[in-house]
Order: sequence, then C-alpha cells, then structure tokens
Amino acid sequence: RDLPKIFVSYREFGYGVNYRLTGEPLSLDDGAELVLYRIVFDSLENIRQHSPQGTEVDIDFIWQGNAMQLVIKDNGEETRNRLEEAISGYTVEEDHRALIERPTGANLNALQERAALYEGAIEFGKVPGVGFTVSAAFPNIAKYRKATN
Repeated sequence: RDLPKIFVSYREFGYGVNYRLTGEPLSLDDGAELVLYRIVFDSLENIRQHSPQGTEVDIDFIWQGNAMQLVIKDNGEETRNRLEEAISGYTVEEDHRALIERPTGANLNALQERAALYEGAIEFGKVPGVGFTVSAAFPNIAKYRKATN
C-alpha cells in the first residue's frame, strides 16, 4: 500500500518508474508484505546509487494462483552510455563478466534471506549494456495470506 508513494518519490528524483500488476493480488500478512516492499525499496535505492537520472525502471508484480513473481529491471547502464554519447571504455570483457559473475553484497544477501523466510528465491543479474534485473519468485505465497476474522 505504500509503494505508490515511493514510486512518486523516485519519479521526483528523476527516474522513470513503470509499475505493472498482472493477475489478482492476494492480501498478504504484514511480514510477507514487508519482504516484497523491501525488495522493491532496496532495488530502487540501488538504482539511485548506481544509475544516472533518466534511468527507466520497470516493476512487475505477477500473481498466478498461489504464486507470485516480482521483477524489477532498469536500463541504468544504457542510460549512462547514452548520456556519455559514446560507449567509451565499454568492452566485450564487461559483457562477459556481466554474464558469468554473480553480483554480491550485504544488501543482496539480506534480500535473499528475507525471501527465503517466505519460501521465495531471488536472483540478481546484470544485463550487458542495459542495466540490472532483480527477479523474486514466491511459489507458495498464498500460505501467507492475511488472516480473516
């Protein structure tokens, strides 16, 4: 419920935030909602730290039966290259590294641990020449529905 406010804030920071919802969302307990919120918030913070203004961000919530997937993609690298008006310094080796090296860091590890609490898995990766993608899948998220009175 707080995500639309954050999207507005990031648009004011100069980032294009595109939000899409597919399927029928479930009403989740507070802990599950917090995990999804933190994935989005931490991803946006990462984009703000590492990508220039003008970067486009796509945030997709995909609900299917008992499962959901959250995908966050940015084009920060593409935007940076366009702003520099040349791909100076960008090499095939960078593409190769982006394809084989797994991003690491304390924040990424924390997101993986949070997702695992709700039987979720999260993947991070650079898209060579484009940006960064975060994909979180929760195959049994329906188990964490908000209790009804």
